[in-house]
Amino acid sequence: MDQHKMTTERRALEAKDGGKATQQGIKGFLEYKPAFVNRILNQLVMIWQIRQALPWSRIEDPFLRAAFQYSNSKAQLYGLQWSADESKKLYDMLKSHVFHELNNLNTQFTLIHDVWTTKGNRFAFIGAAVAFINNEWEYTVRHLTLKMIPWKHAGHLLARPIAKLLKKNQLYKKIS
Repeated sequence: MDQHKMTTERRALEAKDGGKATQQGIKGFLEYKPAFVNRILNQLVMIWQIRQALPWSRIEDPFLRAAFQYSNSKAQLYGLQWSADESKKLYDMLKSHVFHELNNLNTQFTLIHDVWTTKGNRFAFIGAAVAFINNEWEYTVRHLTLKMIPWKHAGHLLARPIAKLLKKNQLYKKIS
């Protein structure tokens, strides 16, 4: 590149930046970039699956695997069983955080629950969440539980798993 062109470009940059244009040093090229860790990739994909409500089998989609392989040759997606098992660990960790938050709440909350069945399946599910206004005056919803109910159940017993959970954690006192 000719010297005149380099000087012209530098002067144009200086004029644009108010005369403060400086050349980037070697540190700019050596910034810390974390090493690729396959387990972290799989944990991020598992969280993405949960947030998007995708089935565990989606992790074994050949096009998804091909996309990750193309983007990083070291990327190896684990199987659906790993994702399901890892999500249980995440759930347990988050559940303890939610109960700690609710026990330390200085207000009451509203219990939200729903029961549904799946087509062709002999099971019903009951889910529960709570809603409250936090200290920053933000409407907040926290998931409490999702319980599977066997097909041989009595309707009046559906609330038992939720009541047991609330009683165990002394949260029934805070229901508005």
